[in-house]
Amino acid sequence: MDLFVKLIPLYIIILFGFIAGKRLNVERESIARLVLYMVTPVVTFKGILDSNISFETLTYPFYFWILGALLCAGFFQLGKKILGNSELAGALSLCSGLANVGYYGLPLVFIFMGDKALGTAMLLILGLAIHECSTAFFTAACGKYSVKEAIYRTLKLPAIYTSLVALALNLFCKFNIGFLESQIWYFKLIDFSNLFFEKFVGAYSLLGMLIVGLGLAKVKEFKFNFKFISLALISKFIFFPGFALLFALYNQHVHAFYSKEALEIIFLMSLVPIGANAITLSNELNLDTDLVSITVALSNIVALIYIPLVLAWYF
Repeated sequence: MDLFVKLIPLYIIILFGFIAGKRLNVERESIARLVLYMVTPVVTFKGILDSNISFETLTYPFYFWILGALLCAGFFQLGKKILGNSELAGALSLCSGLANVGYYGLPLVFIFMGDKALGTAMLLILGLAIHECSTAFFTAACGKYSVKEAIYRTLKLPAIYTSLVALALNLFCKFNIGFLESQIWYFKLIDFSNLFFEKFVGAYSLLGMLIVGLGLAKVKEFKFNFKFISLALISKFIFFPGFALLFALYNQHVHAFYSKEALEIIFLMSLVPIGANAITLSNELNLDTDLVSITVALSNIVALIYIPLVLAWYF
């Protein structure tokens, strides 16, 4: 019950988004593009720049990136066979391969593990953020456009380039830290950048949950595609946590590569609903955003019951 109560604020933000869409005529499309082209690149940049890069931590982003890419590709092919429509398969790939690890998962990790786990959590979130703006976007685009056009549209996303710049700066600072620490301007720049990025991190979480409500408010036609929704929920609530458990067993019995804390964070984040950015990317690609919005909203309702039940069993 305590966890249920702590999750309620996230659903209140979704409700605010719904009200804003219905009563204030706030446009889903405008907010979605703002998140995709401005907020996400800045937050991704900060996540990489602040990362303590080592061999182990460098692999953290690849966990959700690889898992998300595999699920996107797998359910895209499955969707083409079962749904018989490549555009719907593209939309399904977004709902199947994206998890709300940032807007929903970060507060969940904080509730259970405190702020000591936030560094690892941010690196894991980073993997899915990069996946959203690369492999997920490309896979979904292939459902509507040619491969050449899908690549072109993917390369237009700024988060790809901010990620590369942030990685280069991180490595530069790491290997030149002695020189930089002797420079007064360096510390002034750090203070300024922390204040700047802090605003975007707060906006990232807020706008992400608002998009779920806005997406639902702007649905023009209520479409309940049972096959589509079932496949998306199966991917999110069975495949994501199932893979996390298998990965933990592999670490325990075959090759102990990740710490127990990292594995617990991975499991917590695997329980969250479908990523709100599925709506953002679907809107950008002119896919069936109404159906995606309904599916994302339903996954949030399921998560409100599903997460407390699974965690009561797990912990």
